[in-house]
Formats: sequence, C-alpha cells, structure tokens
Amino acid sequence: MTTKKSAMKKMTILLLTVFAFSSCDINDQKVELNKSVKEFIEERYEGATILKAETESPGSIEVEFIHEGRKKEAYFNKRTDEWIYTIWDVTIDEVPEVVNETVRNNYPGYAIDDINYVERKNIEYFEFEFEKGIIEITRHITPDGELL
Repeated sequence: MTTKKSAMKKMTILLLTVFAFSSCDINDQKVELNKSVKEFIEERYEGATILKAETESPGSIEVEFIHEGRKKEAYFNKRTDEWIYTIWDVTIDEVPEVVNETVRNNYPGYAIDDINYVERKNIEYFEFEFEKGIIEITRHITPDGELL
C-alpha cells in the first residue's frame, strides 16, 4: 500500500513539474522568420544571434536575440514583417543622470521595480515600472529626461 502511495506521489510531483515548466501561453507558436526580418536584425543589431521567434499575439512576432552580450526582444507585424519595437532590460547604473533626476523629482517615495530600454521607429525611451504600496505605475522617459 505504501508503495502505491509513494508511486502516486512521485507521479503527481512529476506531472506538476512538467506542467510548471511548460509554456503558460498556449498562443505562443514557434515561427520560421522571413528573410526581411532576419536582414533587419542583422543590419540594425550587427553581430546579433537569434535565439528564437514565436507568434506573440495574433498580429505580431517576437524575436529573441543576443546583441552585445544582452538579451533583446524585437517585435514585428506578422502580416507585413514591419518592425514595431525592440526592448531590453537595463540597470539603474545604465540610466543617464538626467533621467535619474526626472525620476527623483517626479516619483519620490516610489520604488523602481523594473527598467527597460525601448527603441521604436521615431523615438527611444526608458520604460520605468514603479511601485508604492499597492500602487504600480509605468512611465516612459526619454534619454534627455523628458517625460512622455
């Protein structure tokens, strides 16, 4: 009897482990990248190594790659292959002082939860996620310290 219980317990743990490590988003599907997307990444992010590409939502493709030792994610329109934006994590040490000053002046008492750098066609900015108690906000600040 003890062996059956032990076997069931092991099977349950195994199934829970497999479930925990499987993708949570059933909509994500690996995709083969079109030549134009590969060329865009090669030109804009010279020396980049593409890790994977998958459908992020019905209309976009997410491409994960390594560039200059950092993991980045680029998003493309699935239908047209047009680049939408690229995003990657940054540390507070990488943020210019003028941006830190904007944060100090506008968000006193807030803790920084996460910082990303975002590149779009016509603008680049830092995306800050702030927390203060149960309040969570996201703000965009240009490298010149301008709040968007």
